[in-house]
Amino acid sequence: KESSKIGSTLSESISKEVAALVMIAILVAPLLAFDEVDQSLSVYMDTFQLMVNPSDCSIADRAAFDRQVVAYNEYMEDGYYKPVTLSVGIDVVGDFRKLPNRKDDISRVEEGCIEMVVDIGKKNEESAFFNIGLVMFVIILLLLFSMLLNATVTRLVVNPLERMFNSIQTNAKQMFEALGSMGIDPMEKEKKDDDEDEGDDGPDEDEEDELANMEAVVLKMSKLVAHVSGSGAQGSHIVDTLLDDNTVDDTAKDYIRNMADANAGSKSMNKVDREQLSRRLTKTYADQNGNMLNQVAAPAQISKNVDFDLLDSYEWNVFVLPDEEIFQYIIAMFDQLGLLEGGFVPAPQLMELLKHVRAEMPENPYHNFHHVIDVTHTVYRMICLTNMATDMTKLEKMSIMIGALCHDLGHPGSNNAFLVNTKHQLATRYNDTSVLENSHVSRLYSIIEEHPEADVFISIKDSQDWWEVRKMIIQCILCTDMAKHFEMVSKIEVFHELRGVAHDIDAPGSDGESIFKTKEERNLMLCLFMHAADISNPVKPLFLYENWVGRVMEEFFRQGDMEKAKGMQISPMMDRTITSTNLSQVNFIEFVVAPLYATTIKIFPQLYQMEANLCSNRAEYGGRYVSEVQQMTNKDAAWKEEECSKLEKRLSAFNTKHLPLGQMPMKAPRASTMTRSTVADLSHSKKSAIRK
Repeated sequence: KESSKIGSTLSESISKEVAALVMIAILVAPLLAFDEVDQSLSVYMDTFQLMVNPSDCSIADRAAFDRQVVAYNEYMEDGYYKPVTLSVGIDVVGDFRKLPNRKDDISRVEEGCIEMVVDIGKKNEESAFFNIGLVMFVIILLLLFSMLLNATVTRLVVNPLERMFNSIQTNAKQMFEALGSMGIDPMEKEKKDDDEDEGDDGPDEDEEDELANMEAVVLKMSKLVAHVSGSGAQGSHIVDTLLDDNTVDDTAKDYIRNMADANAGSKSMNKVDREQLSRRLTKTYADQNGNMLNQVAAPAQISKNVDFDLLDSYEWNVFVLPDEEIFQYIIAMFDQLGLLEGGFVPAPQLMELLKHVRAEMPENPYHNFHHVIDVTHTVYRMICLTNMATDMTKLEKMSIMIGALCHDLGHPGSNNAFLVNTKHQLATRYNDTSVLENSHVSRLYSIIEEHPEADVFISIKDSQDWWEVRKMIIQCILCTDMAKHFEMVSKIEVFHELRGVAHDIDAPGSDGESIFKTKEERNLMLCLFMHAADISNPVKPLFLYENWVGRVMEEFFRQGDMEKAKGMQISPMMDRTITSTNLSQVNFIEFVVAPLYATTIKIFPQLYQMEANLCSNRAEYGGRYVSEVQQMTNKDAAWKEEECSKLEKRLSAFNTKHLPLGQMPMKAPRASTMTRSTVADLSHSKKSAIRK
């Protein structure tokens, strides 16, 4: 409405100015129009004709005729029609002056036997003068209109926008810092060299740059407003958008709605602070109390079976490793992150904790020991690839790695909604809020309390750092609650708008600090890595992803079977009789995983291979679903054609939004056309760029 009002006011003002200028033009233009009123030539020609016999062109009274000719010549000496020659019939009776040089100044007039050549140069000169005056008037009128238009637009549009932009510059410092991180410098004018040519007539781009900066900031503001406005929790607008999207099928909408309602029924730390903390930690846990480390056995040696090239890749496969080797790989991860150094995380205690985690994890199809190890490895990969951008402390690395290992301790194989709806004792204990996640945290610290030999926190047991680590672990594990997914997506999108891209802190042009500066931002970073790793199956190579797909769907179906047995409504995507596994994965990738990873990779471009895998897997499962549709016997041809057309449009839109630059758009392949080697080829092409 406000924009319409501004447009109407601007249009009204311009209309009034145009009307005034038109009235001035109507009044002045006639004054500058040349209007000939001299009829003397016509009168004299009539007079000469009367003095000539029309039959033979003879002059009756030559003396009287000559007097008339002389009188006319004298009269026209300063007139518009100066006689040059006068002829009667074939006789020239008067030769008064030379012909003008300009052809346009010569005019021939004939009437009966009389022919006169006249010089009309003066007439042409005055006519040209009036035309020039009319042109000048039009130019002045246009300049006046331009000035009035400029003044009106400045008053109604530019001045308010300038005040708004100045206000944004004053009050939105973080936005400009984010623009600065993208290579835009809206806060300072471009500095010119002293020897720059002052006469340079090149275009001045300052105004265009300022408008571009203002547009960028206003766009950021509009995005931020979308995240924080409305009556729902942060991220609820993302859910509403998906639920209102006609391209989202009903099954996906039910799943999104169910996930979003699953629980229904600072101080800044800069780089110097973090470096000092790391040095203090290393010194403290090596020397404190003289006998601290006497209680901790020396770190275990890393097994020769650990393949570090494989460990530092996306193809590390937990399914093919025995437990003993898995333990060694986890020890190696902690060692690579520098957490075993100086007994900070004691290797023997870590080994004991791993054994208890293995014992505590039920043999669920999906939420089992292999899942928590896979999530831990994914967190490890994200830390390694983004290390120079995140600048994590040892406490942060310890917190997220231990949190990843223990984030699903004792998982029953059903989700929070099922526990709440069945009035499970865990739901009662944790007040229907993040039931599983709270129980996982509780179980971790119960293990530490009941089994001191598994106390990986022994080196910080009697310090404030123990409490800091506990807070971070609790936050990391609680953020794996899928009910908080869209809130996380919203938070990370807001962060990206405010902070931009996480460049390497030692890279040229960097200020030497991670963009995650405050305590709250550091916690957001840890929670992002944890949650992204927890739903990371679709960003893995296909041969790993499809292994996890079969497991998660079986676990879903088992919960659906229990809901059916109890007479409950079966949750979306958990009815084994009607759920399409292929479509469920297409929906899960598009509406859950992709929104989070798209922004994550904008912040951390070092993780680009994950998005490449995501697009590849989306294309694969889309192709499998197309094949599934074509083989359906209970659907007619028209429905099949429409369904396949929808999938093709969705894939095209998905690739446009998420496909990494430099790759050709993907088409949905036929079912089972992508093998492990195919995916490996996609990954190996850029593997050297993603090594630790």
